[in-house]
Amino acid sequence: MSDSANLALPYIEAAQAQKHVTHNDALALLDACVQLSVASRNTLSAPGNPGSGARYIIGSGALGIFAGRTNQIAYWDAAGWRFLTPQIGWIAWVASESALFVFDASGWVAIESKLAQLQNLQRLGVGTTADASNPFAAKLNAMLFAARSGSEGGNGDLRLTLNKEVVSRTVSQIYQTAWSARAETGLMGDDKFRIKVSADGASWRDGLEIDPASGTAVFSNGARAGAAGFSADVFSGKSFRLTSDAISADASSLRTLNAGDNGRIICFTSASPVSVVVPVGLGVGFSCALIQGGAGVVTFSASSGVVLGQVENAFRSGGRHATISLLAIAADSLVLAGALVA
Repeated sequence: MSDSANLALPYIEAAQAQKHVTHNDALALLDACVQLSVASRNTLSAPGNPGSGARYIIGSGALGIFAGRTNQIAYWDAAGWRFLTPQIGWIAWVASESALFVFDASGWVAIESKLAQLQNLQRLGVGTTADASNPFAAKLNAMLFAARSGSEGGNGDLRLTLNKEVVSRTVSQIYQTAWSARAETGLMGDDKFRIKVSADGASWRDGLEIDPASGTAVFSNGARAGAAGFSADVFSGKSFRLTSDAISADASSLRTLNAGDNGRIICFTSASPVSVVVPVGLGVGFSCALIQGGAGVVTFSASSGVVLGQVENAFRSGGRHATISLLAIAADSLVLAGALVA
């Protein structure tokens, strides 16, 4: 009587008597190995009083009826213990470990050991569902990246690389609160490193910009340390210089300052009188320098709700090249200092 090539199921011979015996035996073998789930692996002796259909993977060094049957599958039926020799590629669920194992030339191994490489996946979701917009998505509470040490075949370093196609594209990281963006860092539209922030996810302000050629850092909306402004050692041992975009020329005869003027030097070049209006909402710590660069005298005034102070009650520039400083010392309370006349 011949058997099948893979599962060794007995064939029914031509003109065989009692065909049902052979058929039922084949069904019993199928019942034992199809959808394979065993109670445990590394089982060293036959369990007492096994239930009908109970299955086990026999471990090395087994005793009694299990002796010499390492890695075989033992299953119990009405006739007693029977044994299956697994083929390479068989997969079994081991109930005692709640894990899948696969049989290879070395024996039964955890299936995850066979997943050391996953190449060219289209999508991957960890704790959530990936989609076309986010082909890699993860929903978790902590994440760890650790450098591979020299003893593990690495060099102890760890670098995370983010790459964009061309200068005009963006490579960045976005930070959100309740799915509304609040900060972004990276190379956005050029090769300058930027940090920008938003209070609502729609309107953005640049906080820091670093030029890749010179290393010059620009604090687009000013910088301070703590509520009291810069302390003496905030930039200890460092020197600073203004970049060209911090200095602006204004030929108009009327200018209403705004938050974007914080930290700027504004030179008024008009030959006619110039009016500068200080609006509400510039924020505590706002400061800028203003220069009468032309013949036109610069006169300062405050919008309703703003207190604008000057020690001599002088609110006009004292002549060409007169330099005046404006500083917000409290909410909507600002002072002027410099070359001013009444």
